[in-house]
Amino acid sequence: MPKIIASDSTYLNHSIETIWKVISDFNSYKKWWPALVNLEIAHTSPQIIGSTLVAKPFNGRSFSIKAVEVKPFSEIKLNYFAGIYSGDGRWILESVNDKTKLTYEVDLLIIDKFTK
Repeated sequence: MPKIIASDSTYLNHSIETIWKVISDFNSYKKWWPALVNLEIAHTSPQIIGSTLVAKPFNGRSFSIKAVEVKPFSEIKLNYFAGIYSGDGRWILESVNDKTKLTYEVDLLIIDKFTK
């Protein structure tokens, strides 16, 4: 099966605490996810673990993402399941020279009989 392995980082002029508030609040994801992705908040948890999103891209195949491990103010590990992707993703936060480095990584299999 084909794979997607990707990583992207950006430096933000905000504290780790401020960035953490955004990425750990699954209810807020609809505010900043791309408009072409219909995002359903399937479940949220105050502990973050178990919070689940269902993404339905316009003209695309849906997929679900669940928070499976949390290191407060440092990392959220995610599991992609129930859709076109299967695998792992994670948010990583680091303090670098008075900025926050925010990284998102994925390691996914594409589960699609039409994709080779």
